[in-house]
Amino acid sequence: MTRLMRVAVAFVVVASAVVAQQPADKPPAKAVVEFRWLENSPDKILTEKEGIRTTCGSELMYPHKKPVLTNADVFWAEAKNHGQVMGLKGDHYMITFRLTNAAQLTLAASAGDVKVKELAVFVDGKYWGTSIYRPGKAADHVPHAGFISSKAEAERIVAAFK
Repeated sequence: MTRLMRVAVAFVVVASAVVAQQPADKPPAKAVVEFRWLENSPDKILTEKEGIRTTCGSELMYPHKKPVLTNADVFWAEAKNHGQVMGLKGDHYMITFRLTNAAQLTLAASAGDVKVKELAVFVDGKYWGTSIYRPGKAADHVPHAGFISSKAEAERIVAAFK
């Protein structure tokens, strides 16, 4: 065996050992999705102390401390690329969530007698969007999250429901 061949074999053996010692690629953590009601003003018991901006205006909305729905209440999610939106360059993904029938009943029961209520979507604690909930049209309610600029993040969220 020539010296060059011995070096090549040694390189392959060392490289194989290094690859074998590498930890297996971890799958991305499952996204934790929470749907929380929003209120116009803070409430020490019901809402978070800090408000969030849900529009381009300066008004703040106050998310409930506890979610009304979670991952278990979604039977399907889909991401669509809407491309450039609102003057923001690049790709932007919108996640659409389909709720279970039981989740729709939970929303209706927890909304009370209001005509309109706002439902915020949080993924891993980060606010991603608000949908308008109308108790009389509960079956038509489709929450969404977006616009997410990372395709990998959008795919990770959708994968939580597969």
